[in-house]
Amino acid sequence: MTNDLIIQLKYVLANQATKTVKLRELESLVDGSTEYDGFFDVVRHLEQEGLLQPIKSQGFNNFGLAYAYRIQKQSLSKHLHEQIRSKQLSVHSLINLSCYFEQAEEVWKQDQEYINKLHSYLMEKGIPDKEAFSPERSYELVGNEKWIDESGGRAFLDRIGVYSFLRIVPAAEPLMFAVNPYEMNSREHLHLIVENKSTYAALATCLANSPYTTLIFGSGKGFLSSIINLEQQLNLPDHVHRLYYFGDLDREGITIWDKLNQRRSASPALAFYRALLMKDFTYGKQYQKQNKHAEDRFVSHFLPNEQSKIRQMLDEGGYYPQEALKTDELCDIWRHSWKD
Repeated sequence: MTNDLIIQLKYVLANQATKTVKLRELESLVDGSTEYDGFFDVVRHLEQEGLLQPIKSQGFNNFGLAYAYRIQKQSLSKHLHEQIRSKQLSVHSLINLSCYFEQAEEVWKQDQEYINKLHSYLMEKGIPDKEAFSPERSYELVGNEKWIDESGGRAFLDRIGVYSFLRIVPAAEPLMFAVNPYEMNSREHLHLIVENKSTYAALATCLANSPYTTLIFGSGKGFLSSIINLEQQLNLPDHVHRLYYFGDLDREGITIWDKLNQRRSASPALAFYRALLMKDFTYGKQYQKQNKHAEDRFVSHFLPNEQSKIRQMLDEGGYYPQEALKTDELCDIWRHSWKD
């Protein structure tokens, strides 16, 4: 209890707006379960550390404690700053402790456990080379899967400048898809992911006439963190699953496919893209960033003349929206070309 009370009083004194504090203010911070002898020992300890200087002109009580003290804030912070500097020299180089010069000592002490655990993790395993959902990474770091999302772990990792290095993916939302009941008993399941809502709505009308088990709504990039849940949500973990992707034929859509393909193998739905290439492209979206490696990987699935057409279209600032294909076209393609 004495150590806790010392930490508590140091925190209050460090954040006190005035340069002095009255004895009765210190007494008010102590709960009724603390004997006065314990309180006396704490105040005397703070005096001996030079953190409290008695104001003799205000007098003393019967126990010899001054009725008022000057707060030596420089002394309060000096010891803490020495601890921070010493610790900085011994932890992994990615961990930046400079934020604690502006924090109360209480925060510094509370974070010691996590600083030590993070240091051990980085020294043993280094910077992660693969992404992980926040519960998984949280469990790896501190043995508590809820720490990052629910127990202040994200704030701590941001505070010491490490969060961005840990390749943490937010916990996945449920995957959104429609199911073809006629394909649920198959051993091999085909899944088509589409980027936009209008294309999803159009294809949903003919899902039952296709050999695909699901039609998945990508919602732009929204599905990327939850695609890992597909087999679990279908309750078909031991079956074969093949993924196909159809998005806008632009640089953003290509990048989304590439990110998906890095997480789990997925082929471009070539029949749909080839139908787009038969039409005139639209100009716009020049603001989209080029990801050359993603584009190279994407066009490698197409025939040489198709590759040239896609590259030329992108270089000219053009794109094909999914909506260039009408509902009847989409359904006709799906029924007659189940895979590429």
